[in-house]
Amino acid sequence: MSQEITRCAAVLTEQTGGEGRWFRPSGIESEPSALILDEASKAGYPTVVGFDVDPRDYQDPGASAIVARVAAGIQPGSIVSLHLGHSGTVSAFPRIAAILQQRKLAPVLVRDLLA
Repeated sequence: MSQEITRCAAVLTEQTGGEGRWFRPSGIESEPSALILDEASKAGYPTVVGFDVDPRDYQDPGASAIVARVAAGIQPGSIVSLHLGHSGTVSAFPRIAAILQQRKLAPVLVRDLLA
C-alpha cells in the first residue's frame, strides 16, 4: 500500500508539479482504515477523501448508464467518483451537470466542498 501511494504521488508530481492535497484510495466508499490514513499522511496527503456515488464509469458502460447511475445516487454533499480517459464520462458530464442544476445542486471541486 505504501509503495502504491508513493508511486501515485510521484506520477502526479511528474505530471502536474505537485502530488495534490487530497488522496482518494480506490474502492473506499466508507471510512478509510487507520493504515490508509497513516500511509497517505506519510506520502504527504493531509486529507483522505472517499466518495458516495460510484457510476462505475471505468467499466465504460456508456454515457447514458453513467448519467443514470449518478442521478440515482446524487444528493447534497455527494462526492462522485469519475475517471479520466473514458469517453463515456466526458460525454455524460454535461447531462450530469444539467441534472444537478434541475435539482438546485452544482458541481464543485473537492477543495470547495470541503472548505
